[in-house]
Amino acid sequence: MINIEINQKLCGHCHLCVASCHNGGLALENGIIVADSSADCRDCRTCESICERNAISWYYEIVLKNPEPAD
Repeated sequence: MINIEINQKLCGHCHLCVASCHNGGLALENGIIVADSSADCRDCRTCESICERNAISWYYEIVLKNPEPAD
């Protein structure tokens, strides 16, 4: 699952993030950058670091497992 969020209002459409993604996690569709959920994203976060306008951010879902009951 891709955990990339793209703020289209901040995006300058330079496409550097798309070019920097070696696994196809980002794509250009109808002139806007979108995260491709079918891609093999490796969570390298290169797209986030290359964006000078801070239009790309990552989010993580933290799942806590219930502890096993003590015997």
